[in-house]
Formats: sequence, structure tokens, C-alpha cells
Amino acid sequence: MRSRSIRLVLFFFLLLTCFYLVHAQQVSVEGFVMEAGKQKPLEGVMVVVYSVHPRKMVAYTQSDAQGRFRLSFSSVQDVRYELKCSMMSFESSVQPVIDGRKMYNVVLKEKAIDLKEVTIKSRSIFDKGDTVVYVVSQFAGREDKSLSDVLKRVPGIEVDKSGLIKYNGTPVNKFYVEGKDMLGDRYGLATNNIQQQDVARIEVMENHQPIKALEDISFSRNPAINIRLKEQAKSRYIGVARAGAGFTPLLYQGETSLMRFKKSSQMLYTFKANNIGNDVTQETSVQEIAGRISGFGRNYRLKDYVHVAPALLADLEENRTLFNRSYAASANNLWGITENSNLSTQFTYIKNRFDSEREMIMTDYMMDSTVVTNTATQGFRRMRRLTGDFIWETNRKDYFVRNKLSARFITDRTEIENRGTYDNRQQASLPARYYANDLHLIKRIDNKFYTLKSFNSYETKEQELQVIRKKASGIQNIHSHAFYTNTHTHLTFLLKPVMLSVKLGLIGAFRSMESHLTGPENISGVLDNRLNMRYFYPYAETGVSYKKPHWELKGTLPVSFVSYSFYDRLGKEKQHHQQLYVSPALNIRYLPSSRLSTAFSASIDKRSVDEQIFYRGILLNDYRNVSLGITDFDTGSDKRFSWNVSYRDALKRLFFSANISRVLSNYPRIANRVYSKEYIVHGYIGRQTQMKTWMANGNISKGVESINGFISLSAEGTRFNGALYQNDASYGYTSQRWSLTPKITSRLSRWCNISYRFSYSRSKMDMEALRQSYSYRQLFGQFSCGISTGKNWLLHFKAEHYHNEHISGRFKHFFLTDIDFTFNFRDSMEMNLAAKNLFDRRIYDYVQFGELSKMQTVYHVRPRNILFSLYFRI
Repeated sequence: MRSRSIRLVLFFFLLLTCFYLVHAQQVSVEGFVMEAGKQKPLEGVMVVVYSVHPRKMVAYTQSDAQGRFRLSFSSVQDVRYELKCSMMSFESSVQPVIDGRKMYNVVLKEKAIDLKEVTIKSRSIFDKGDTVVYVVSQFAGREDKSLSDVLKRVPGIEVDKSGLIKYNGTPVNKFYVEGKDMLGDRYGLATNNIQQQDVARIEVMENHQPIKALEDISFSRNPAINIRLKEQAKSRYIGVARAGAGFTPLLYQGETSLMRFKKSSQMLYTFKANNIGNDVTQETSVQEIAGRISGFGRNYRLKDYVHVAPALLADLEENRTLFNRSYAASANNLWGITENSNLSTQFTYIKNRFDSEREMIMTDYMMDSTVVTNTATQGFRRMRRLTGDFIWETNRKDYFVRNKLSARFITDRTEIENRGTYDNRQQASLPARYYANDLHLIKRIDNKFYTLKSFNSYETKEQELQVIRKKASGIQNIHSHAFYTNTHTHLTFLLKPVMLSVKLGLIGAFRSMESHLTGPENISGVLDNRLNMRYFYPYAETGVSYKKPHWELKGTLPVSFVSYSFYDRLGKEKQHHQQLYVSPALNIRYLPSSRLSTAFSASIDKRSVDEQIFYRGILLNDYRNVSLGITDFDTGSDKRFSWNVSYRDALKRLFFSANISRVLSNYPRIANRVYSKEYIVHGYIGRQTQMKTWMANGNISKGVESINGFISLSAEGTRFNGALYQNDASYGYTSQRWSLTPKITSRLSRWCNISYRFSYSRSKMDMEALRQSYSYRQLFGQFSCGISTGKNWLLHFKAEHYHNEHISGRFKHFFLTDIDFTFNFRDSMEMNLAAKNLFDRRIYDYVQFGELSKMQTVYHVRPRNILFSLYFRI
């Protein structure tokens, strides 16, 4: 099998070489555009390269603030090309593209233009080279305050529950404000605090390469977003404050932010606190996709063995069921040291407590019986987190340097009381400290460049769990420490249109763990663990990339040799293991036009050892679940195949994306759950097992001028074939889930705008061994309407409808309604009176399926809340 995989990779490498042999010549042109007589650079000049016969545009761009432009195109033999520069109020310049000439300096003469009487209507979306521009004023409603409110109305852009922003189905890799990346992956601070009235445009830069040294070498498939502010919002302090109070129970809300965005420096300070169900700590979360894009691992973290936390309801919006006391503060700064160098700092502090209350009936299915557990849970979680980041970045054409120093300090305490089948009280404490340094260096010399990446981290985590029962109590303490390093060098040669690369690197980790468990009854086995685990992972990777105007191909062949060492300090036993990994990958992308692209990828991955489940004793996860470790170095493999297509026509406001993927996974062992009196013991059985997964999703959105809004349709589905052992018996099962979500937004008139979102989903589980099948259906609808017939007031109404299968075959309707009234005293001050859950609905129940299990759950919903608040702006 391995030889077949290697032959397949070699075949694709030969295919890439053949493409290279027949490639067209790649031509690059650059220069400056100046205004005649003034020698003043002109920004925004449209620079286009045309083929003469036939007359066809082959490349285009716009000049920057210095009047500079640069573009490249594939030149076909015996075809002549022309370079045209044009701009409103100036005479166009046309000159031939000459072989061997790279620099073209252009001078444009001013030209008076007589305009007939016309009616000008501002475009809401337009193209500017490879950038799609959204005019914020065309999408914002009177009720929209922050930038995030507007992003949810923009066709082609999605914002999920975690705050992750996607453009046409692809996550953004950078988020800039006036061209500066002050916040990094914490861009939720910008979207939730920058006021939409201060934003002129949202610019989406497709296939954005943030590193200047790689601009014409390495292509990126991820877009970036740049926020352009209005002139009156630049270089001045902007302050916003909100204070509110209410009842049922006693409610409070306080928010303040201060920001300034200059050309040479930026700052954003925030403080927020409330108990109205808004988790303000989420906006400080990291939306980390850089590691997934680059394939450079930075995500090594110590495992949480204790799983005790109040349950949160995913079906309803979080602010419906979150009983919280949240505080969040952040201080973010960026200083421009030189034209190409920046220093930025980010500090965040959060203090969050939330309470939870629910009732649940859990049904676990066996061959000849079922296990039913009734639990009524009441508890709270209290967490504090302090983070700090120092980032230095120099981004030039000839080299790139970025160093990020990070620190995290966390305290996390949970207390939960359970009543029902097993009465108990749990107390868990999980403090942690984390330090990391991330260095990225690129040096470019002509058509080759050298890369050095080095990531090093140290983490320590304490996990204490106390379970108090009537008869006996148990106490467990876990102490873990880990050092992780990932360093590689990367040498790349550009032989246009082919790029060859060689990568050499080393990954290493050293982990120690000590655990001690005392007190619980009916648990047999070793109650203590003391171990050291380390591995060293030298690797080499060769890669070939090919790029021409309509094709992008990339093949990689990573080879690594891993040495593992496990030492059980209690039993004085050592184990060593070495293993060879070969993981070929292929990516092909076809771009028939600037609007349409499709891509296919395939990879074969030998799965690395999950060294954090290596221990010989037992660990208590919570009052009911116990984990058994392993010391088995056998691993499985994954075969991944994916295909996606995307299309966008900004002028027609049409965006479409779809993705389908297939994963075939082989495992040398299978999870086994053993029900032993009041405990469920989780372990493994050595059985070769194959699991199969299908995943598909798609989204289409279309701006409709007649309704002054857009309509969209999203769909997603998964199908999983797997197996699980329970009480040493094998159970095969198939789980499926799919959903369909249409949405419409419309500004019917100046005084009224509406939006409606509808979602239908279905989950199904087939248990072949038990010859049983269960399904669960859910329908959700959300309608909102803003009405403002006067200049100084706004009435906003929102209604939500849930139609759920709360008991098998029985459905229940659940309605929630909000209404709020806003009155503007002047542009800088307003008053708001809001009522949430107007009809005071208190209970929500639903059904959910897990692995060979069904959960019927009842959650408590926040009661009717009345809040009065004042908003100030300076």
C-alpha cells in the first residue's frame, strides 16, 4: 500500500514537470504613475494589460498611494500586448509592452470632462482589481451599532457563532484596520467595538499574501479584510460608553471603549461588564487559522483530563440561557517604528462566572438492555484569564521578520451538584500557565528565499477534582508540565512558473504527569500515575509548486522519523519506539476566470501517536466517567479527499461556494465503554477498525436591488460510519445530520428594514447491531424588523420560533420575543429601553443523539428582562 502511494506521488510530480516544459513565458511589469507638471503620484489609477489581437484583458491592478503598480501575466508567443493607464479627469495612456522591459513610468495629463445631467446612485459593491469593496452605508440599518452588525448583512460574508469570519466559504487570514494588523487573530475586538458609522468601506482582498517577500512567489487561497474608516474618524480619539440597569433579577450593563487610528500608530482600549446574558469575553477569543493554512503546528496543549463544567445549550442563542456575570478588559496598541516595521502589544483580562441549571434523561443502548440515568444539575463556573502578547514585525520586499512573545495565566473553578440516579457534588479547579515564543524569518535573494520558523512553548496545568457522595468521597490531583518545540528551515527556488522547496525540521516534546486518586469506592486498578513522555521528530519535506494564469498545482512529500520514549516512574518501566511516517499530499486549483475557481486536494496521513493518553493507571474525569490509559504505539492512518468550487460576481452581487470531502480512517484499536456499577470506564480494545465520513456544505447569496437587500441559502450535511465497543461487545452505527438555512434581509424603505432566517435540520442514528433507528428534527425561524418614521427614534422587534421534537414523535412549539425602543437626543447620545423574552418563557426541552445514546434535556431560560440604558459617544 505504501509503495502504491509513493508511486502515485511520483506520478503527480512527473505531471507537474510536464506542465513546466510546456509553460508560457511569465512577464512582470511595474512602474509609477505621476501627474503631469506636478510630478505628484496618482493613487487609484486603473492599470490594465491587453492582448492586441484578439482584444482581451489579461491582467489588471491599481496604483497605490505612492503611484506604484506591479502586475504579472503569461505571455504567449507572437501575441502583442499593450499597457493602458486610465483615471477619471485624466487622459488615458497606452503604450506597447516590450520584451525584456520591466519598468514603465507613466505621466497622465489632467483633462476636463463635460458631464451631462445625470442621476448618480452609489454602488454598494464593486471590484477594484483583486479586491471586492463593500460600501458600509448601503448595508447598515438604523439599529446597527458595531461593524459586526453590518457584516451579518453583507452578501458573501459569514460570521459564525464563534466570531470567525468567512468570505465566500473561506476563513479570512488577516484582518486590517487602515492597512494595519493591530489585533492579529483577536479581530472580534475590532468588529464588536468599531462603530459602523465610522466605517466607509469593507475591502476584501482575495488570495491575499500578507508577506511582501512572497507576493509574486507563494500564492494564498485565503482572503483578508481591510477596514477603511471615514476621514473624520481617522487620527482622532473616539470614545463610546453605555450604561444600563434593569430588573428580574437586578440587571446591569456597562461598556466603554477608546480608540484612535493614525497612519503611524493605532490603539483600542475596551472594558465591558454585564449580567444580561452577553458573554463579552468571547470577543477576546483567538480565531487561529494561520497554523492550519501554513501547516506549521503551534497548537500543542496539555490535555484536560477533568471534564467538569456547567452545560450550555447550543440550540438557543447563548444570551437566552446564559446566567452570567462577565467582565472583560483589553488594551491594544500598535506603533509604526519605521515604514515597514511595527511593534504591537495586546493585553486582555477576563473574569467570568456563569450559572447553569438543567434536567436530563440519558439513555445508553446495549445489546439486550438499556441504561437510563436521570440527573438534575445545578452549578456554576468561575474563570479568570490574563493574557499578554508582544509582537515585532518587519515586512519588506527582501526580508520578513516576525516574533511573538506570549503569556497566559488562567484560574478555572467549577462546582456542580447532581441529584437523581447518582447524588453527588463535584468541585473542580484547573489553574494553568502558558508561555510561548513564535519566530518567523524569511530572507529573499532574487528568485530564491530562505525561511526559518521556530515555535517554543512551556505549559503547566494543575487539575484537582473532588467528588462528594453520601457514602464515600474521592479526591484526585493531577500535575502536568510540558515543553514543546517546532523548528524548521525552508529553502525555496523559483523557476517560473515552477517553485521547488526543501524543508528540514525538528519537532520535540517533553511531558511529565503525576496524579493521585483517593477515596472512591467500586473502582479497581492503579490509582496513581507518575510518568515522563518525550518524543523527537526530525522531518524532511520536498515540494513542487506550479503556477500559470489558470492553474495552480502543489505536491508535497513529507518524510519523518519519530523516536518515542515512555518512562513509568512508579513501575520503573521504560518503553522506546521508532516509527517512519510518509504523508504525501496533492493540491490542484483551476481558475478559468477571475470569478470562478475550483480546487481538489488529496492526502495520505500516517497518524501520530496520541502521547497524552499514555499512562498505566486510571484517571477520574467526573463523578461518573473513568479513563484507562494505554502504552501502545500503534497508530492508524487517514485518507482525505476534498473538492470545492467558488464563484463570485461582485457587480451582480452574486456569491457561491460549495465543498465536499471524504475521510477514510483506519484505527488499530477501538474505544470501549464498560458500565461498572455507578461508573462508566473508558478504555480501548485492540481491533482494526475503519471509519468513514462524508461532509458537504454550500452557500449562495445574491443581492437583490428591488428589495434593497439580499437572499442567501446555506446547506450542510455529514454522514459517519463507525463502531464502538460497549461492555466488550461491538456496535456498528451510522449517524447523519443535515440542515438547510435560507435567509433574507431587506431595507424596504428608509424607515423600515427586515430580516428573516429559517433553518431546518434533521439528525438520525442507525444502530445496525440493535436493529434500531432514531431521528430528531428541528425547525428554527427568526424574524427582526426595525421601524423609524422619525429622525430621532427607532423601534426594533425580534421574534424566534422553535419547533422541536422534545419526545420521540412529539413536537413542541417554543416562541421568544424581544422589543426595544431607542430615542436619539443628538448624534452623540441616545436612550434605549429593551424587553427580552417578553412573554416570560422559562423552560426549553429537546432531544439529542450521541454515540449509541440519546439525551432528553430540559434547560432553564432567562426570564423576562427589562433594561434601560444610555449611550454616549465622544
